[in-house]
Amino acid sequence: SGSSNNSSVGSGSSNNSIWKILSGNKDNERTEVNKTNTLLDHLLKSLEFISSSGDISKRYVCGKTLVYFKSGALEFLESERLQAYDRCATVIQCSARKK
Repeated sequence: SGSSNNSSVGSGSSNNSIWKILSGNKDNERTEVNKTNTLLDHLLKSLEFISSSGDISKRYVCGKTLVYFKSGALEFLESERLQAYDRCATVIQCSARKK
């Protein structure tokens, strides 16, 4: 059982990209706001829509010290977090029951 299970949101293929976003690059350090924008862009991509004028409507706005979520975005993130916890609990229960 050499496989590992990350508790990050999304499919297994996106787990690596989330860790790359969070870890950053020593040659190209990003500010915390840029990292937050990049991470939320990735996590909330499915909630974005294109307006009739062709603009992409994001479901959040980053202020200087706070992140403001539009309707449904925070609920979506909380739902994804709970699903990740459920997956982790299932893995723990499976390994505990095998012993």
